[in-house]
Amino acid sequence: MAVSSNLVLFSELLIDLCGTFAYGFIARELIRDRRLIGGHKALRWLAACAALWYLGSLADEIMAVLISGRPWFGSTLDVGRGLSWLAAFSLLVHAAWRMKREQATRPGSPSPLWLVPGYLSLAAFLPPAFAYWRSGSTQLAPFAGDLAIWISLHTSAMLGIATVILLRTYRITEDQTLKRFIRWFLLSLAVIVAVVGVTVQLPLTDTWRLMAQGAGLIPAIVLLIFVQRHTMLRLSVRLTTLRHFVNSVLVVVLIMAAGPFINAGDSDVYRRIVVWSVLLALFGGTAYSATAHAISRRSAALRRFIEPTVRVPELEDLLRSLRSIDLGRDVLQKLVTDRLSQWLGTGARFAEPGPLTDALRTHFERSDEPFCDLVTAPGPIAQQMAETHTHAAFALRIGDRVDDILLIESGVAGGGVRSGEYEMIELALGQLATVIELQDASRARLEAERNSAERERLGTLGMVAASLAHELKNPLSSMKALAQTVHEELQASEQEEQATDLAAIIEQIDSLDQVTREILGFARPAPGDAADLPASVGSAVYILGAEARRRGVVIETDVAPDIGPVHGSPASWQSVIFNLLLNAVRHAPDGSVVSARLFQDTHSRVVFETSNGGPAIDSEVAAHIFEPFVSDGGTGLGLHVVARRAQELGATIKLSNEPDTITFSLTVEPRED
Repeated sequence: MAVSSNLVLFSELLIDLCGTFAYGFIARELIRDRRLIGGHKALRWLAACAALWYLGSLADEIMAVLISGRPWFGSTLDVGRGLSWLAAFSLLVHAAWRMKREQATRPGSPSPLWLVPGYLSLAAFLPPAFAYWRSGSTQLAPFAGDLAIWISLHTSAMLGIATVILLRTYRITEDQTLKRFIRWFLLSLAVIVAVVGVTVQLPLTDTWRLMAQGAGLIPAIVLLIFVQRHTMLRLSVRLTTLRHFVNSVLVVVLIMAAGPFINAGDSDVYRRIVVWSVLLALFGGTAYSATAHAISRRSAALRRFIEPTVRVPELEDLLRSLRSIDLGRDVLQKLVTDRLSQWLGTGARFAEPGPLTDALRTHFERSDEPFCDLVTAPGPIAQQMAETHTHAAFALRIGDRVDDILLIESGVAGGGVRSGEYEMIELALGQLATVIELQDASRARLEAERNSAERERLGTLGMVAASLAHELKNPLSSMKALAQTVHEELQASEQEEQATDLAAIIEQIDSLDQVTREILGFARPAPGDAADLPASVGSAVYILGAEARRRGVVIETDVAPDIGPVHGSPASWQSVIFNLLLNAVRHAPDGSVVSARLFQDTHSRVVFETSNGGPAIDSEVAAHIFEPFVSDGGTGLGLHVVARRAQELGATIKLSNEPDTITFSLTVEPRED
């Protein structure tokens, strides 16, 4: 008899523990993710009520063993779990009604009148429940026996109504997943009806209670099997929590099974040991995730022992962060390596140039494998990975090319990457590759649009320049003829100073005429053209002298005497030198010094250099100073024209942008005779 008593007690404890775990887990998941199985409130409340019934029953059994004489709150516990059990059937009808309403094509179908019987009959149990609570009784079984007929009518009616609604939903829905779920759920309801139908004919005994309690687990099992097979990654990974619950239950079973082997019999000590193991299992199963999370946040190494897999919310958060195309590539890569290092309990980094990187890149380019580790890598690569303490390598593929390689170090705690984590890393790298590819495409499109707009503006500018050159050609010819006549008269009258000024004007008119002819295509720089740069520098300094003197600017020149001719037309070189010196004079502070130097560097190249004082050019402007329409106070075309003409002459131009000195240098190879 003692063995039978223990068997009943232990069976009830196991059934109630499993019911608490199963329905509690389902209720938690439905509350967290409302997309699961429709996710409406009735189904969430149904799971919660079932969990409360089993939890209340479990607490009742535990108190009966640990506390002699039920405490004062025993009646409150009985009322709470009893009403939860009855409410579950009314909520079952409500959940089925909501499910059909979501699938119905006709507005207002099904009618809310289907819900009235369930909630009215549930309300009818409130007065007896209140009377039981006021009586302070702690014996629920006799009280339930007095209401057995009404309880049977309530449960049978609710099961029948729910079945009718689910069958109608099955006929109208086109969702095959929902059809499978309804078939399985109706089968579980049929089993419950069969068990209750058989046991209701028996006396109210321990067997009746065990069968009724066990039958209540069937819908939970069906629902768990269904969601594991038919839902996405989110819930499937969370089922690791359910495995912790199952492990806790198995520990309790082992403790129960040990009783007969140690001849514990009906010992109160043995019963209390079993009950305490149930309490520990309940605490461990429900608090494991929170406790493990708190520990793992403080130690990456311990995390590998406590939580062998990555939590889904963490992975989802990383994927959301990687979707931002506003972050730079370096920031995104650091985000990936930091998170992986935290999750894996070891170092994660993108490979730097070296023999291992070259070997891995060649390996990944020759195969479509997303990763390799110490087990799957070819012999030579595996040896290099072992020498560098690398556990696994992953290819970051952008398009058809291997863009980078992610290396995972061999960790002391976890040994690197574990089974099931390879897919997680591939998912993160896939998201990273997608964002980098989008960023590259966006930059390429913006650059193409910018180049197209620049070409269009330059084309328009070229047309304007050609038109302007055409309009200037004839007036320049007239100005030159008049200036030559006046020059000859001044020379005849021995007015040398005015004659010199006029000679400079004629020289500039000749240069302008040559430039306009080149723009119009009438003349091109001939291969044999040669320019005398010292003469061009002297002419530019002479012409700009008057403007410099008006602002108190002094032009200091340093021209090496042995500078030979260079390739290019004199007009083109004079235009380049004049514009560089003009830029220096106009941007020099009043009363300062502008330096103009012409010399040969250590490689015998000819260098023309202008320097002026003043604050440094803004870094954003300096980075694009030779591009069109970029200005630090001018039109934005002068330096662009100089750079283009210097390129045509085979010269290079550079800017040195110091805080107190701005220097432009022009370098060209000397002409070889």
